[in-house]
Amino acid sequence: TSPADTEFTTEFTNGATLTKATGTGKNWYLWVYATDSLGNVSKTISGAFYIDNTVPSVTFGTNGSTTWAKSQSTKVTVTDDSTLTDLKYVWTQSTTAPADSSFTTTFTNGGTITKNTGTGNDWYLWIYAKDSAGNIKKINSGAFYIDNTAPSSCTITGNPTAWAKSATLSVAGADANSGLASSPYSW
Repeated sequence: TSPADTEFTTEFTNGATLTKATGTGKNWYLWVYATDSLGNVSKTISGAFYIDNTVPSVTFGTNGSTTWAKSQSTKVTVTDDSTLTDLKYVWTQSTTAPADSSFTTTFTNGGTITKNTGTGNDWYLWIYAKDSAGNIKKINSGAFYIDNTAPSSCTITGNPTAWAKSATLSVAGADANSGLASSPYSW
C-alpha cells in the first residue's frame, strides 16, 4: 500500500543514488513521489530488498567447564537473519580475540567441537561467524579445563644401606593440573 502523500518528507536530487543503511529485515521498499511543474503526481515503488545490520548470534551448548577432563566438547549453534557464509573456530589460551587469519578450521552449524590435546585451565573456544551481508561475530566460550599431562615423577626418599628387618621409604608425587587420583606402588 502506498504511503500517504504527507509521509514523503525527504527531498532528493533527480538522478541521485539513494542509500538505506539502517534497519534489518526483508521486504524493504523505496517509494518515490514525483511532482512535475504542473502538479501531476507519480508514485513509484522499487522491488523488495533486504537489509541486515545484525551480527550473527552464537550459542554454546556447554559454555566452559571447570571439571578436569582429557577432552572437552561443546555444541555450537549460530543464528542470523541472512545466510551464514563462513563458520570457523580456533582453540586458544587467551580471552583476547585472535586475528581473523587464525580461524582456519570450519565447522557445521549445530555441530559439536572437541578439544582433546593440551593441558591447562584456560582453553577458550573462539568462534568466527560471518553472514552474507558481511556482518562478523567473534566470540569466545568460557574456560575449559583440559589435562593431558602425566603427573610429575614421584620422588622416593630414604635409602637404607645397612641390612635390616624392614625398609621405610617416603614417596611423594604431584599433578599440577587435575591432581593425583591414586598412587599405587609395587615392591
